[in-house]
Amino acid sequence: PIPSIMGGGDLRAPPAAAAAAAVAAQGADPMAAKMEEIAHKIKDYVAKHRHVDVGGAAQRVSAYPRISIPIGQLKPKYDVVVIGSGYGASVSACRMARAGKSVCVLELGKEVVPGEYAKDIAEVLPELKLTLPDGSVWPQNNRSGFFDFSLFKNVIVWKGCGLGGGSLVNSSISIRPDPRVFDSWPAAIRADFASMEAGYQRAQDMLCPNAYPDMATKPLQQAIALQKAAGDEGKFFMCDTNTTFRARVNAQGISQPACTLCGDCNTGCNYGAKNTLLMNYLPDAYQHGAEIFTTCRVQYVTPVAGGGWQVTLTYLGDDAPRTLTVQAGIVVLGAGSLGSTEILLRSKAQGLSVSALAGQRFGGDGDFFGIAYNGDAPIHPCGCGDRPLADMKGKEVGPCISAGWDMRDPSQPLGKGFAIENISIPGAFSHLLSDIFPAASLLFGKDHQKAIPQLERIAESVVGGPYVGATDHSMIFGGMATFPPDDQSGFMQLVDDRLQCCWPNPIDPDHNKYIISEMEAAAKRLGATLIVDPFSNPLKVEGDNQIAITVHPLGGCVMADTSDNGVVNDRGQVFRTDGSAKTDVYEGLYVLDGAAMPASVGVNPLWTISAFAERAAALIAEQYGWRIDYESRGRRAIPKFEW
Repeated sequence: PIPSIMGGGDLRAPPAAAAAAAVAAQGADPMAAKMEEIAHKIKDYVAKHRHVDVGGAAQRVSAYPRISIPIGQLKPKYDVVVIGSGYGASVSACRMARAGKSVCVLELGKEVVPGEYAKDIAEVLPELKLTLPDGSVWPQNNRSGFFDFSLFKNVIVWKGCGLGGGSLVNSSISIRPDPRVFDSWPAAIRADFASMEAGYQRAQDMLCPNAYPDMATKPLQQAIALQKAAGDEGKFFMCDTNTTFRARVNAQGISQPACTLCGDCNTGCNYGAKNTLLMNYLPDAYQHGAEIFTTCRVQYVTPVAGGGWQVTLTYLGDDAPRTLTVQAGIVVLGAGSLGSTEILLRSKAQGLSVSALAGQRFGGDGDFFGIAYNGDAPIHPCGCGDRPLADMKGKEVGPCISAGWDMRDPSQPLGKGFAIENISIPGAFSHLLSDIFPAASLLFGKDHQKAIPQLERIAESVVGGPYVGATDHSMIFGGMATFPPDDQSGFMQLVDDRLQCCWPNPIDPDHNKYIISEMEAAAKRLGATLIVDPFSNPLKVEGDNQIAITVHPLGGCVMADTSDNGVVNDRGQVFRTDGSAKTDVYEGLYVLDGAAMPASVGVNPLWTISAFAERAAALIAEQYGWRIDYESRGRRAIPKFEW
């Protein structure tokens, strides 16, 4: 058992022992106190700067057509209930609806559409939701807040909460992992990898990833700078991003304008050019009859006598939350690593016999960050925000991520590989950088700069804001490393019916030093100072006390060959442990999202999660003798919208 949440011991201790250690350490642990301090600072900032009440209504209402319907139309029973609306959930809803099944989608967040996403910090703050180290939510009336930050004891998780899940706020990059990643996946997938390849292709057809096509006529300075930063050590490439660069009417009949290159992808695309799930899988599900409900917090699922499942949920869309139930023959958990795991753990508390590994093997896809601060040339890392687009002419940011630098080498051990991409900061957050970067450079920078031009740029940025001077000359590195399953050692547990997450020793010191040395060399090529992981660096302590930040939470319901090694099988079906065999599963209960990933993918995981869900949907249909119609346009049209 773990003697302390931060110190030594067997990281694969039984969940109960791990949870007990976590609770015992909570009071006196300095890292827990540090996270509480961060939470208090954020609360104070919100109190001083918000212009509207936290949890209040959106400031702008768009005429963009909606696909969710009022909760009063919820039926007592469906063929399929899908919980969540991220990649795995949306794929499942779409394919089950295309198989002619009655489908219900239950999403915790609201339906926020293009034209309503935050453009400045005053619009961000009312939609901010914090999950605190003890598992409580602040503000209490904002469980459906769009910007969802979880401040656990030694890991910070950022994700989006809305209809479309993480696709609303992610960087929308589709990239394939190193093939060796699948060595830790179930044998059935490795033996029939053609089914995964088919899943990748179907997801590609829906998400339409493509590289920025206009570097010759309208070059992006971030891509140019990253190519220079990569030097000869890594393979530079233009990323395939799920973005529309040429105006079109997509396969779902939705009119999408061309990307404006505003760089605000991570707070939501107000122009409809980003190929979020609101542009493809979800409207496709709607067109084929799926019924979509928002502000629904699912509590747990329980088996129904005679077959099928009952889903118990709390509807948050009224002034007073109310409890509702809905039944289905098939239930798909697609609420993300944290959400799906929490629901399964709560279902376990209701009597479901699931693997003892439920909640285990949590990780962050090897996420790391760094900043090449105040380099020789302008890079334009800050999105447009509430500025007129005309002000960005000649300083176009591009999509949030436009280029990458690949340090994965098949001749080297898998765990040594990583990939780095440029990251743009949305305009809503950009003004914070002019304050943070200079101080972070002094505190955590390597090779401090003292030359007169560099000091002048710092002063210019502090006075003039993030679109000039040192901040405008900076590049943000975002990367992912490929770690083996044993390094995905975090765990989640319900304590007093609240989800808590701990990840002892999330950072491999040797690998971290290697990555930092590569980023430092890259920063030097740009004439910049490397600020090492400024978002979590102030929290890192020598020894075992570490804090990681991730935007790609994975695991908690990992797939495996048997219940001894995982929670679900190769098609996401939940193992049951009250049977005679370790491969026994619950009929009709699935986890089809990032929670099922058994190890870090090492690159942006959305395409792999989508392919996994596509494969599972095809196998589910085959098992039940259904036919998924991949071709038809559907019977319900979405109203045309003129941009």
